[in-house]
Amino acid sequence: MNIDNWNVVPVPEPRSAALVLFGLASLAHRARKRAR
Repeated sequence: MNIDNWNVVPVPEPRSAALVLFGLASLAHRARKRAR
């Protein structure tokens, strides 16, 4: 597999989306802990 080809493909990285969702989930979890 050539890493260069991956960079050329104009497709939104699922990893970045997962990181964003994870970050939002972590923030919500922290907010709940603070609420209590």
